[in-house]
Amino acid sequence: KEISKDILSYAGWTNTEKRVLYRSYDVTSHLNSSAGGVILVRLGCGYRCDPANRFPAYKDHGNPPRDSIPKIFRLQLRVGDALAFHSGSSGWLARRGPTVQDSVYGGEIFAPRAATSWEFAQPLPTDWGPSGIMVPANFPGVQITRVDTPISIAEPAPGVHVVDFGSNVAGVCRISVPNAATISMKHGELLQHVHLPDLKSPDPGRVYFGNLRSAEANDTLVLDGPVTDWWPRFTYHGFRYVEVYGYPGKLSQQSISRLMFHTVVEDKA
Repeated sequence: KEISKDILSYAGWTNTEKRVLYRSYDVTSHLNSSAGGVILVRLGCGYRCDPANRFPAYKDHGNPPRDSIPKIFRLQLRVGDALAFHSGSSGWLARRGPTVQDSVYGGEIFAPRAATSWEFAQPLPTDWGPSGIMVPANFPGVQITRVDTPISIAEPAPGVHVVDFGSNVAGVCRISVPNAATISMKHGELLQHVHLPDLKSPDPGRVYFGNLRSAEANDTLVLDGPVTDWWPRFTYHGFRYVEVYGYPGKLSQQSISRLMFHTVVEDKA
């Protein structure tokens, strides 16, 4: 069970050479009074996975400011006003998860067969990690604020579905797949049309990707079996349309939806 409705970077993004944002969550309700509990933490690359070199200032140079669970996660248990237990430096188990590649602008590759067995995490030197001071985040996090159903799904070519959600927003697709398949979802803001300078023969039934520049905006699932309500956790896209390649059978409105998300700021209008 998720400890929070916050997604992407829970604490927010900033230059970690100056400050490292963090949030605190009460996990009491998630623990069993006699058996305790298991806490799982997903880590992604964020802006550091940048094969197109969009953000050279954030590359790791010299002593790399690598993130590690002991650096970014701490668990405290209190009995009354007394601190009963504090952990965050040892005893973690780690494994390669099913997300084998992730990029904020590039998208994700999800392959459950790639997940490895759990083993003790490799400790990092105590002087590694971001150099900024720890500062509590004092602004709302990013959360899912709406779930959209497609207004139409077309099949302009064999094995290609074009899904239209009716408006451009930031978010991701949530999809269910009935059996083993390799599926890709590429996101775009508009359909092909005349007067686009880089298209000599536009197909009005297909999505235009020329304005994405170097952003792949593509999520891929490599599945050995069915999956229900999967959605990427380490990326987002601005899109109205999505082309789905390789879906087994006919893609329906019950199998795909769009999760719109943004910073949960109170609407004063």
